[in-house]
Amino acid sequence: MDGQYLAVRAGDGVRRVDFREILYLTRRGRKILLETDEGEISYYQDYQYVLSLLDERFIPALGSCHLNADRIKLMRQGSVVFDNGREMRLSRDSFSRAKNAFYDYIKTHEALKNILRAT
Repeated sequence: MDGQYLAVRAGDGVRRVDFREILYLTRRGRKILLETDEGEISYYQDYQYVLSLLDERFIPALGSCHLNADRIKLMRQGSVVFDNGREMRLSRDSFSRAKNAFYDYIKTHEALKNILRAT
């Protein structure tokens, strides 16, 4: 684990979900839904509170859906393809918003890598 995780209380258990495990998160009513390689994890929590715990790798797709940019392999024709092969369709507006945020994210990280390489 890289030290960045969400503490999740679901059912009668508690678990730590590393940010790197999360493909995307969304909410359904008062429930938070984390989509991971292992499947969906759902629990009750305030969505805005969860967002306050996340870092810049989680980019907005909808008001209540954030994608893990580190797990995105490709975005095209309204679809997000994750590094594990899973695909997610988005509406035109949501796709455009997410694609722009993803591009900004990878350009920023590319620039940081170049700066670090130069030093």
